[in-house]
Amino acid sequence: MNFSKDLSRRDIIKLAGVAALTSPFTSCTSSQNSKIKLSLAEYSFHRSLYAANPKANRYNIPSAGNTALEHLDFAKATRQLGIDGAEYVNFFFPEMNFTPAYLKEMNKRADDNGIDNVLIMVGREGNLGNPDSKARKQALENHKKWIVAAAELGCHCIRVDAKGTGDAQEQIKNIGDSLHQLASYADQYKLDITVENHGGLSSNGDWLVKCIKAADHKRVGTLPDYGNFYDSEQKKFFDPYEGTQKMLPYAKAVSAKTYDLVPGTEATMRHPEKGYELDFKRLVKMTLESGYNGYIGIEYEGGDKIKEKAGILMTKRLLEKYIAEFS
Repeated sequence: MNFSKDLSRRDIIKLAGVAALTSPFTSCTSSQNSKIKLSLAEYSFHRSLYAANPKANRYNIPSAGNTALEHLDFAKATRQLGIDGAEYVNFFFPEMNFTPAYLKEMNKRADDNGIDNVLIMVGREGNLGNPDSKARKQALENHKKWIVAAAELGCHCIRVDAKGTGDAQEQIKNIGDSLHQLASYADQYKLDITVENHGGLSSNGDWLVKCIKAADHKRVGTLPDYGNFYDSEQKKFFDPYEGTQKMLPYAKAVSAKTYDLVPGTEATMRHPEKGYELDFKRLVKMTLESGYNGYIGIEYEGGDKIKEKAGILMTKRLLEKYIAEFS
């Protein structure tokens, strides 16, 4: 399923990444000695993207005054904000699909703007922990096409969710098996599989690490998300600092999730709906002290008070300040 294209900067980065593979839990970066770089999670512009692509907006999230943004213009918007890397979301692709020509155009726009394509976040493609083997097999097949897309875009990894049904131990077994199969498939493309804490049992960092270990594959690692330690099913908030700390040794990517700042504070974020607060500075410090040296993804997900561009720039400013302080 390889698509032919001319050798570009992205191909060179990809080839360099192959030589840089040194350990089972190598950070998702093209150079193991590189300094931290910042990428932008496409979901930071979700209101703008939904305005341009209403079919993707299954929860009817309002634009809240944000200007519509087409998926193909995301690389340009990322560069305009002074950010080096792009993290795509599969459901912002038209009809959740792609063609060789479409990926070629995405690469052109990234190259034209000096943007590195970092990863694709994959969702809405079925649960990798589904106890039904047939449904689980279909979910695996659905995810594989995004591995192909990520490889053609020169990404280092895809992000998947650890979701399923059944008791905790059963889900670990099923998810571990699915992750191993995905990683084995991705190996031919020199791509990693990262798993994000993203609701349900995965909001518990300790449980998620058990899934990573069950996968037993060098290409499987974590993507710690600072703000996703709330399990809406159990209505339980897991300690974000403990969870991040447990996930960081396996991290191949990091999502620096932010909400709106608590008034009168420099770095305390408050979830607009659930109300919990995060010490952003503490989480960034933990990340840097762990030795992680790949891309840190900006993912602004505030409420209606701050528009998306302002929230992204707020996050960028804080990250740059703390990276300089703690590096």
